[in-house]
Amino acid sequence: MAKIVLRDVATCAGCSVTQASMALRDMPRVAPETRNRVREAARKLGYRQSTGRIALTGGLYGMAMKKLRAAGFEPVFMNPFDPCCESLFDGVLHIGYNDLCAREWAEKCRLPLVTVNDYGNPMENISSFLPDASLEMSLCVGHLAGSGHRRIARLCFKDPGGPRYQLRGEAEFYKAGAARGFPPESLLNIHYSGGVPELKHAIGKALKFKATGFIVIYNDPSYDIRSIFHEYGKCIPEDVSLIVLEESLYPAKFGLTGYTIDWEALIDKAIRKLLTAIGRTVEPEQVLVPGGLIVRRSTGKAPA
Repeated sequence: MAKIVLRDVATCAGCSVTQASMALRDMPRVAPETRNRVREAARKLGYRQSTGRIALTGGLYGMAMKKLRAAGFEPVFMNPFDPCCESLFDGVLHIGYNDLCAREWAEKCRLPLVTVNDYGNPMENISSFLPDASLEMSLCVGHLAGSGHRRIARLCFKDPGGPRYQLRGEAEFYKAGAARGFPPESLLNIHYSGGVPELKHAIGKALKFKATGFIVIYNDPSYDIRSIFHEYGKCIPEDVSLIVLEESLYPAKFGLTGYTIDWEALIDKAIRKLLTAIGRTVEPEQVLVPGGLIVRRSTGKAPA
């Protein structure tokens, strides 16, 4: 099959080669109707020309932009991504958890799409780079079990806008407990929606369960979660041990043990995959990137 060139696009769109080139580069002095015809013709014929631009959607765009520029590309933040602008980019890097949106892009666009999917499931036909939830829960449960805790609760904020927290970690939590000999009745997973009052209620429920080891993901890392335990008359770490998701500077400020997500490695690997996918066909893959556990003074020996 002959390679599709710009002249083919111009002929299909009923315009000159110059107009087609200007339309695909989003230059001025091209009528909107002509621009739309050219883009539709390019899509129909499967025409691609390198633009040197990467569309960036989702979060952590500052870090991703810096890395894309270092790789020689011009990052353009576009949230949400508009499929009508497909011809302006060489690929899309999506950092976030809205897998339904990403699937929609993959169906509408021919652009290479790579996601850094922080909380959610690996996506079929889309390369996804995810934190290793199994390792995270293994580190957390293992640390608490090693300190003698025999009843452990995992409290997880439920994002009403998407599957971010509720789809990841629960199964891995129970699996990590089973691997260390915990019967199911000694493990408790709670999903809660809302702010501090709902978090307080969830902690109270876990304390009634007689949990002494806590793994907590909550939506406001600036809030000092220790105050809730103090209201219930519990001291950290004398009465309960606490592990949180380390996604800000606050866990270190409050002396909380935290499990980490390696965002640098996730974004680096995603960008490398995207660059190899530009201009060629590559197999999609799902890659798990390990995090770690930073032990601080909020975890200790289980009470006797």
